[in-house]
Amino acid sequence: MSNVKISKQSKICSPLTTCDSKMLCEESNTTSNGTVAAKIELNFATISLSIGLGIIVLLTVCGNLLILCAVGRSKNLRSPTHIFIVNLAVADLLLGTLVLPFSAVNQVTQKWDFGLIFCDVWAAVDVLCCTASILSLCAISVDRYIGVTRPLNYSVIITHRLAVITCLMVWMLSLIISIGPLVGWKQPNEDPDVCEVNMEVGYVLFSVAGSFYLPMLIILALYWKIYKAAVKQTKHLKSGILLSSDIELRVHRGRSLHQLKEQTTDQTGGFLQVPERRQSNSSITSNLSPLPEHRRKFTRESFSTKLPRTLSISPAKRFNPIAAGLASKVVKFKREKKAAKTLGIVVGAFLFCWFPFFFILPLRSLCPSLGISDRTFHIAFWLGYINSCLNPFIYTVASRDFKRALKRLVFNTNSPLHYKTTFRYADRTNLK
Repeated sequence: MSNVKISKQSKICSPLTTCDSKMLCEESNTTSNGTVAAKIELNFATISLSIGLGIIVLLTVCGNLLILCAVGRSKNLRSPTHIFIVNLAVADLLLGTLVLPFSAVNQVTQKWDFGLIFCDVWAAVDVLCCTASILSLCAISVDRYIGVTRPLNYSVIITHRLAVITCLMVWMLSLIISIGPLVGWKQPNEDPDVCEVNMEVGYVLFSVAGSFYLPMLIILALYWKIYKAAVKQTKHLKSGILLSSDIELRVHRGRSLHQLKEQTTDQTGGFLQVPERRQSNSSITSNLSPLPEHRRKFTRESFSTKLPRTLSISPAKRFNPIAAGLASKVVKFKREKKAAKTLGIVVGAFLFCWFPFFFILPLRSLCPSLGISDRTFHIAFWLGYINSCLNPFIYTVASRDFKRALKRLVFNTNSPLHYKTTFRYADRTNLK
């Protein structure tokens, strides 16, 4: 009986044992499949992240390098404004070569493999380049403000020497802001595998104020003034100088014709040529005195010189000083207005890219209890880096000069840049 029972028990137990082993095998297979799927998903995410960050680094380096090469090869891109743009490109290029590669490796591997000393140096260079980039945008804003509000005196106010001195000051201020952690103004870090942004409260407040918020306020204030000045001067040109397709030349109150200077355009270095017709039998004298408003005009009988419909800017022996001065003012204002629009795009990209990081950084330092996730912080961190990638493409798309220079650079053409500027006149110029 006992044997039977044992045998029955053995018969009963054997299927259960077999079943348990099958269940264990199925669980083991499920676990292994889940691990493989997790590894595949992790590898895909890692590869995607590596490719994305690699593209950002590559575009930052190549884009800013192209800007520097274009300026170096084009004599037309040597104005003080372009000195500021070169300074911006240098800061972004240094960021792309000295900072972003290590940031990308640290982001992908989630581990710092370069030691504590290099961590401090890397963090300082990071702050240095980012601050120099932002302060360069601030300097460009000041330059454009003067260019739009005082286009005829711009070359006197903003000289090449002043531009170079300003760029040196940008780097000095950036160095002052970035050197703090190297002299001990930081949180202690004894883990060689971790390299994070310095969260010391005092330094965070100092750096975000000097690197972002003060420059941001200056940039926004200046751009608002630039916008108002551009709108005002546009209305002035349309109402006082340009009427539809005619160009109206006015003698302003309290001024005589001999006070109007003979001016040329910056793009061609020549005068506005006004071919004279043989029917001309009178000339403008320079002893005009101010007239009442209702009598301030010329008649066709007193001025019979006729102008062709299209006037081209080119070196010439005969020129009309009034038309040349007017043409210079119109061309300069249009150029400065175009540069102001470019600045608006740059400022918009700057705020979009950098504001999230400089908003989250002090919050995370002052209020750790808010629980801002590492993922959110890293996204804001890299969004700021993307600004250095966008700047060269913004200038390339928005600036005709950079487009020409880059075409010459890419296609290896050494022919000089030619400008053809024309102004439409009526068959007869109406002087009112």
